[in-house]
Amino acid sequence: MQCRAHDQREADMEARELLLKSRIGDLSSREQRIADIENELRDRESACSKSEILLGERELAIKERKIAIENEEREHDLAKIQEKLESWEKGIEAQDNELQAMAESLRKWTQQLKESKPVKPTPPFPVELLKKEIAQLNVDGSEVKPKLTPKETTGYANIRIKDALSYRKMVNARKNSKRDTRCEFCGAYRHTEAECWKKLIPGFVGLNARKDGNDQKKANKPNNDGNKKKSGSPKSEDKREGKSGEP
Repeated sequence: MQCRAHDQREADMEARELLLKSRIGDLSSREQRIADIENELRDRESACSKSEILLGERELAIKERKIAIENEEREHDLAKIQEKLESWEKGIEAQDNELQAMAESLRKWTQQLKESKPVKPTPPFPVELLKKEIAQLNVDGSEVKPKLTPKETTGYANIRIKDALSYRKMVNARKNSKRDTRCEFCGAYRHTEAECWKKLIPGFVGLNARKDGNDQKKANKPNNDGNKKKSGSPKSEDKREGKSGEP
């Protein structure tokens, strides 16, 4: 009995040894696989590091290219700016030359004016016409000239309206009738000197024109009293019509 038990134990031990050996073989194979995987990972890491290095180099090359392009653009812009500055300088030089020529011409003119003798200013054209017309006036066989003070700056004459209108010749002493008035310039009836003065002096308005305008304004005003007397109330007219319509 003891021998049988001993044999079984030995057989169990051998079976266990075989299992352990098989497990050890499995573990060794697993270790080998793990080692192979580690080697592959190392290879991949090295490849990744190499690719990273290449990417970094490419990024550096791209940055350098961008910097070079920016520098070229700046140089191009600077060249344009320099061209503009040169053109401006040329324009300024031309303007300086023109100004210098103008200054020289002005100096020459000033010298000529200083050397030349002063010339009396000629009277303006409208003043000459007025003098000619006034010289032709004859009242009672004597020449009459109104007071004239010609201005050298403006070229107009300060003529009083009263003096201008005082040369009207009246017939039969009727001041309000235009038929009897006579112009001393042209000698026509139904005509006043104010119209001749208007032709000679632009913007001239005589006293008669102002009076005529005031008379027209007075004539255009409505007469309230006359309108009240003429136009009766509608109520009174209706009452009258009712009375007349009764049988």
